Amino acid sequence: MSNNKIIEAFKDFDFSPFYLLALSVGTILYSCGNSIRIIYGTGSFTRRPSFLQATEENQEEITGKTAVVMLLTSSIMLLILYYVLNSIILFLKCILAVSSIVSVAFVVYDWVYLFFNQFYSFSQKILSIITFLFSIFISGLWFFTEHWLPTNLMSFCLCVSGICLIKINRYQIVLITAVGFLIYDVWWVFLSPVVFGDSVMVEAATKIAPHIPAMFTIPKKVTNPYLVYLFTPDLFSESFESYVDVMNSMIGCGDIIIPGIVLDFFLRFDTLYKTSLFNASFIGYVVGVALSWIMVKVMKKGQPALLWIFPSVLIPATICAKYQKVLKILWKRGTVTNVDENGNGDEDNFENEENETNVRRIEENNHLIISSLRNQNEEPRDVSIVADDENDIHLNISLEPNEDEEIKTENENRNNDSNNVDGNLNRTDSINNNEDENNDSDIELQDI
Repeated sequence: MSNNKIIEAFKDFDFSPFYLLALSVGTILYSCGNSIRIIYGTGSFTRRPSFLQATEENQEEITGKTAVVMLLTSSIMLLILYYVLNSIILFLKCILAVSSIVSVAFVVYDWVYLFFNQFYSFSQKILSIITFLFSIFISGLWFFTEHWLPTNLMSFCLCVSGICLIKINRYQIVLITAVGFLIYDVWWVFLSPVVFGDSVMVEAATKIAPHIPAMFTIPKKVTNPYLVYLFTPDLFSESFESYVDVMNSMIGCGDIIIPGIVLDFFLRFDTLYKTSLFNASFIGYVVGVALSWIMVKVMKKGQPALLWIFPSVLIPATICAKYQKVLKILWKRGTVTNVDENGNGDEDNFENEENETNVRRIEENNHLIISSLRNQNEEPRDVSIVADDENDIHLNISLEPNEDEEIKTENENRNNDSNNVDGNLNRTDSINNNEDENNDSDIELQDI
């Protein structure tokens, strides 16, 4: 079969899901590896300019409250894009064009460092200038052309920055975030038509795809397996809307950043405890993305990708943790441990710090409890801090004397009574002796 026949056979086949799967998987792998390098200083290039080091040090930890705020903010932004995108598109593009310069520089600096240092050892200042000029060029190119190549590059940099700078350190927060965004995705994709008449997520994605770097997109003409149309002039001359298949050829950055933060948590846990949770969760992510695209083909409409991704990620990772006997550590400690210079977790320091914190907290509340009891005319007789196990430290207050005290008190009373009796007997003997001596003296006087 000739090459022309092969091309003709695959001409109508949609390869975009495979390209997008490779983009999403590659983005997560690069982001998680970059995150480990930033935290533990691993890798061949760790020297970064001060402005990037300051960015790395300002990492944001997701807590329960933060997760709720993220869900509310995402919902509000989605409604704004759904209703008034056309009115604010220019303003939104200006903000993104300026703010994305730092995101692009955060990612591109390593590439600039590796590329230019092959030819000459440039100073850090010169590399920083080159990085900023390139970032400004990419941002400006996207702003004026809205072409899919700079759009995807900016989306990639946004995903990498989000995964590297936003952290989850507790497995409980992983579950809260996963369940929350799963419900969020299902609501705005499947259930929002009941209230708004349209799928808010699908409509907003359709509107913002040509304008905002919030997703990866692949043109229809790039579905050819040989990429013969990738750099043809007509591809660059056509408008964005004419060659983007919204239903089959895009994946949102949220479907990469949120699962990527979870996978980054598992990778950091693996680094601390020498487990393999990341491998299980990463395979699950690939399966989840594939399932979401299969369901798009089956149901002929957009899918909430997180509905398929999060179960595929969390279930294998949890089973793996149970099999490797680290589920208790994963649940109670997560990645909140001290780390030495080799990147190994210092569990003893963590336990000591946790116990000291609990004891200090109890001691601070001790005087409040005792004051409350005294106000009720109940004097506490015994106050102690009791540790049932390493994670259960509580305050023990006894209002009545315990059994040991009663026995001790009874013995002391008996000893006192015995001492009193012995003292009385001694005094009686002394008196009798005195009387005998007096009688003897009288007898002697009578004899005289």
